[in-house]
Amino acid sequence: MTPPAVFVEHQVGGGSGYLKLLFQDKGIPTKTVQAHKGDILKETSARFLILMGYDGSVREMPWYEDELAVIKAHLRNRKPVMGVCAGGELIVLALGGKVKHLRHREYGWMAVRAPTGPAWVFEWHEDYFETPPGASLLVRGGPEDLCQAYAGPCYLGTQFHPEMTAEIIDSWTERDPKVSVTRNEKNLAKLLSSQRLARALVDQVVAMEAP
Repeated sequence: MTPPAVFVEHQVGGGSGYLKLLFQDKGIPTKTVQAHKGDILKETSARFLILMGYDGSVREMPWYEDELAVIKAHLRNRKPVMGVCAGGELIVLALGGKVKHLRHREYGWMAVRAPTGPAWVFEWHEDYFETPPGASLLVRGGPEDLCQAYAGPCYLGTQFHPEMTAEIIDSWTERDPKVSVTRNEKNLAKLLSSQRLARALVDQVVAMEAP
């Protein structure tokens, strides 16, 4: 059986959304590990490892050390790893980089500059990462013009959420008092822009796979 792309979810409502569909559309089987429900991450044979977000500091995750060890094992073995928001921060820390607290938190839609051109992305975070050692800066933007995505030989991390769908946006904004994103702001043009960038990023991750 072909090894799957393993999606690691860290909280209720932190689903893999559009990203999982993109991997499945490429004929890549997927598997979900729910760390917040007690699933223990021991997936060292995953074809791709995709780490999703977490509504808090990554260092406060009860499973932080175990997950960091698995990420490092994948990186040593040159197996592609993709991280979203907190997942991107975990990869940075595994690479010896820095994660810091934002002066201006970022929630909702934000314009960024990407290799594919100007794009809209959906943000939901209060920490940020610096471009880790050995990585290239892919996407930048926001009030402080920070790194919003980076990539290396076998890894890619985003601070924004490329997994977003209209349903996920509704779910997050209805349950969280920290931000109000109206339906007008969740317009189709911004969502399509986000999903175009998500496709380009997944293409890049899939291309990292060793022949």
